[in-house]
Amino acid sequence: MKVVRLATRADLLPVVSRWVVEAFAEPGTASDARVDALREMFSEKPYPFSLVAIDDDGVPMGCVHGVESELDDRPELEPFVAALYVEPRFRGRGVGGELLAAAERECGAAGFGEVYLCAWNEPGWYVRRGWRVIAERVGERGVPLMSKRVAADRSSR
Repeated sequence: MKVVRLATRADLLPVVSRWVVEAFAEPGTASDARVDALREMFSEKPYPFSLVAIDDDGVPMGCVHGVESELDDRPELEPFVAALYVEPRFRGRGVGGELLAAAERECGAAGFGEVYLCAWNEPGWYVRRGWRVIAERVGERGVPLMSKRVAADRSSR
């Protein structure tokens, strides 16, 4: 398995878009808007980004994204690790952990020393990977807000 930037594998945009829309979009959200948001991440800039895990045969296994704040009422919190998704047939194989670690490294390489996420499910999974809950209920869905310190490359900011 390896983790690559979606920007280097434009052929994976349709499958990643489908995953994001099916797993995370609010009912009634236009899928075109999600695809457009992913297209914005097609650059060599370190941030924002989309990462995709692929197996040794090039089959996409899951994705994760580094984005600006996910919380309208907390725009100062940036960056967010968002939309971590692993295809069901690849779950339980460490793919999610690899994607999360890669996203943390990418955020650090972009110059950020702290990373945030909203734990839509399984907050304990993130705690076991060094994340901490900083607010119990945030946003419209009332999910835990979590953060983690990462090694920042200050020269890139």
